[in-house]
Amino acid sequence: MARVDIEIPEQFAFSTEVEVLYCHVNAAGHMGNDSLVGILNEARTRYLKQPGLKDIESEKKGLINADLAVIYKSEAKHGETLGACRTYAFEHKFQ
Repeated sequence: MARVDIEIPEQFAFSTEVEVLYCHVNAAGHMGNDSLVGILNEARTRYLKQPGLKDIESEKKGLINADLAVIYKSEAKHGETLGACRTYAFEHKFQ
């Protein structure tokens, strides 16, 4: 399978930090792939809860992760903090 190439912008309009909890860590001692999806959803929720953004929950609309591409820079361990930023695709769809 070919590697995904994600173009990372130089600046983001939104960023947040999420701590890696013990429940995110697998038997190998690092964060599991499945836990990353939950962490990304937490970051997305924080973005959507910002003042001034349209509340999609009040309109009975939901969000679905149809595709997800990740490029890992290193293993994440319990107690570390991950930074999450809003992507261009997400920005384009909901602004």
